[in-house]
Amino acid sequence: MNWIELKLQENINDLMDKFNEFHDSCIIECSYITGMYVDEKKKMGQDSKNSIIRLVFQSQICDPIEICFESIKEINIHTYDNYEYFNNICDATFFIENGLIYWANSSEWSINKENKEISYIICKKAKYRNI
Repeated sequence: MNWIELKLQENINDLMDKFNEFHDSCIIECSYITGMYVDEKKKMGQDSKNSIIRLVFQSQICDPIEICFESIKEINIHTYDNYEYFNNICDATFFIENGLIYWANSSEWSINKENKEISYIICKKAKYRNI
């Protein structure tokens, strides 16, 4: 399947509609490339443009999707104790502001409100595909 870029809020709104606002969905897979490296002279460096996190979502309502977030500025992936909590997503926040893309697994999350029990990603680019 082809990737669909999420460059405009309209693109994000379309995805939110297609994926039912992430209601009754879950993250089933996570892959993260940090952008860190060690070169041939053993010098360590970092290229944030090469930082990527890919999340695969399944839903009780919709077909699965994969979202690729690129040029990561900040991430927090929170996993609940599987014996005490059900790690599903009821709703999500997904928007563009000041050239950055924000996604969180709760509509209660905001930029100014720190909550480490909510998974969130802040990045420069994002795209998705149906899988």
